[in-house]
Amino acid sequence: VRDYHSLHWLLYVYLQQGRYQKAEELLTLMKQTMSGSTYENKLRPGYYENNYANMAAAFVVETERWDLAPKLFPTSTSTTKEAAVAPMRDGSGDSSGGGAHGSHGADQSTISNRSPGSAGAATVRTSKRGQTLPFFIRGLFAARSSSAEVETSLNGLRGIDLEGGPGKDTLEIRELEIAAVAASMKQDHAKAAELMLRATALEEALAPPSGPPGLVKPSHELFGELLLRAGQFQAAAAQFKMALQRQPNRARSLIGLARASTALGNRSEARSAYTKLVEQWQQADPGLPELAEARAYLAQPAPQAMHR
Repeated sequence: VRDYHSLHWLLYVYLQQGRYQKAEELLTLMKQTMSGSTYENKLRPGYYENNYANMAAAFVVETERWDLAPKLFPTSTSTTKEAAVAPMRDGSGDSSGGGAHGSHGADQSTISNRSPGSAGAATVRTSKRGQTLPFFIRGLFAARSSSAEVETSLNGLRGIDLEGGPGKDTLEIRELEIAAVAASMKQDHAKAAELMLRATALEEALAPPSGPPGLVKPSHELFGELLLRAGQFQAAAAQFKMALQRQPNRARSLIGLARASTALGNRSEARSAYTKLVEQWQQADPGLPELAEARAYLAQPAPQAMHR
């Protein structure tokens, strides 16, 4: 079978470079592979779907295109857990996922083809365990939208039994992240912080990922973003620094650190973070607001050194 595990890694690289259009092309390619391939990998069932789910989840989280969550991970209305691949612009879809660092090729779902070669014809049969990423991404979207669907996603995640191990910790972290975002949107910042302290403690007990984060949304990064919303800029900066220690040069963590440092009046640290982002985004898509934000800040006169 072709190595779609590496395709996920390449998509993640594009996302960290701000090359969202290139990342979307890979996502569409993966979706077309699922839809058009008649090859069944009996040794690694769910291989295509799991890679696709991890790619789609990363795309939503890194671009913050939360509106795509229900399109890429539509709610199944069938009692057999069938979900038709839904389009994102020209195409993308629904699948399964989860586990440390993506758990590529995990035994989570199977796929059938109604009409080989048709980009939108694939049907994914997803097990309950295979709903981990759909529940998580839809849950984050619902939490940010203050939707009642939050409880549906949380209950779905709680109903998944991963039989202990790191996978169980990852599942709990995802539950805590959704609940924390929901609390933050309700202005219950104390509750959000309590939940995220538990999430970050669980993540710190896990080994740092060697590639795309298995959590999809690193907990320290999310904690920093929620602390920014709460106006707790010093604590937010500390969380973004921790996130960058675990995964250096993550774009969202750099942006968060720059914003927290700006709010604190720490211009040198803000300039450092924005400079790293601009360097990393040399090939970024034009028009990204975060890139404009960084360039505008760096265009300001540098702080003058104090003289005795």
